[in-house]
Amino acid sequence: MLTVVPSDISWFFVQYSSIFYFLEFSNMRKMNMIVAMDTEGGIGKNGVLPWRIRKDMQYFAAVTKKVSDPAKRNAVLMGRKCWESIPESRRPLPGRLNIVLSRQLAEQNTDNLLVVNSLESALKLLSEAPFVDSIETIWNIGGAEIYDLALRENLVDEIHLTRIHKNFEADVHLKSLDFNKLKKIIDVEASSENSELFEENGLQFEIGKWKIIENC
Repeated sequence: MLTVVPSDISWFFVQYSSIFYFLEFSNMRKMNMIVAMDTEGGIGKNGVLPWRIRKDMQYFAAVTKKVSDPAKRNAVLMGRKCWESIPESRRPLPGRLNIVLSRQLAEQNTDNLLVVNSLESALKLLSEAPFVDSIETIWNIGGAEIYDLALRENLVDEIHLTRIHKNFEADVHLKSLDFNKLKKIIDVEASSENSELFEENGLQFEIGKWKIIENC
């Protein structure tokens, strides 16, 4: 007879929970990620972006709205703090399905806004009808916890990255981005001048697209 002591039960529970957690994510759609960061990986300060770069904002809007099938649209996935950092008059972001991950906000389900309590819930919805047929690309727009979770769980396909050549002494940083696991994609969409390096108001920055390298 097999005798299972409490410590064994705990071990089995942890192991099987980890397996089921992995399987849950492995059956879901992948996403693209779009982020701007400074030289130290900083992405936010005092609840907002510590910079204002018009070209980066224009690129963000154009890329997250772009679809190859005019009958479809994209989804932008964000955390509560990211949602609240958007001026109330500008949210939800137009032309995209806005999905907010929050355990504090009341759940909502409208044409342009979904509020759900977890990343798993959001991806499960997007993997089922009607969204699996109507949403072309899922865009992860932050903040840090949502970025890091998606990277850790290998849910990201491409990363559109604006790298700002200055340290803004941010209080929020992107921790899980490993450039050893990324491959640069030449992308002239970022610029009509066929360049990825720009300057605006004395601030230098570059916009690029990166592909996650599988099994790296």
